Amino acid sequence: MTWFDFLLMAFMASLIALGVKRQMGGLLVGIGATVLFRVLIVIATNSRSELAIAFALIAGLILGLFGLKLNSIKLSGLFKSILGGFGGVLLGILMLLAIITSLPIGKNINDQFVYPSQQLPRAVRSAVQESYFVDIGRNILLFPLLEKDNHFSTSSAKIYRMLHSLVVVAKPWEKEL
Repeated sequence: MTWFDFLLMAFMASLIALGVKRQMGGLLVGIGATVLFRVLIVIATNSRSELAIAFALIAGLILGLFGLKLNSIKLSGLFKSILGGFGGVLLGILMLLAIITSLPIGKNINDQFVYPSQQLPRAVRSAVQESYFVDIGRNILLFPLLEKDNHFSTSSAKIYRMLHSLVVVAKPWEKEL
C-alpha cells in the first residue's frame, strides 16, 4: 500500500464519519448518490462535467435538507447513526470507484495501454502505479480488454463486469491518446 491508498482510505473514512454525524441525512445522501451515480457519470462523459457537478451539488443539497427532516423520526440516536454510517459507506465506495477509474490512460513504447498513464507528475506516479486501489481500478476500467486474456476467475469476472458496467460509460482505449 502506498500513501495514495491511505489518502483514499482516509477520504472514505471521512465520508463514513460524516454520514454517522448526519444520521438520516447521511443515509439519504448515500442512497441518493447510489441512484444518481450512473446518471451523473453519463452526463459528465457525454456533456460538460460542470453540468454534472452542478446537478450533483443541487441533488446533494436537496437530499441533505430532506434528510434533516427525516431526523425527526422516532428512532434511537444510535440506530440513526448506524443508518447514516451505511449511507456514508455507500457514498465512500462510489467516490472511491470514481477516483480509481478516472486517472488518465496512456500507452507504453510497445503501443500497449497502461493505466494509469506514465505521464503523471513524478511526485505521484510511483505511488499511483503501485497503489492497491488503482490496480483494482485498472481491472474495472480495462475489464473488456483484460477479459479476453482470461485474466480473471469466473467469480471475479462477474464482479468486475458489473463494476465496469456501473462506472465506465465510454471506452477510453478507443479515444485518440
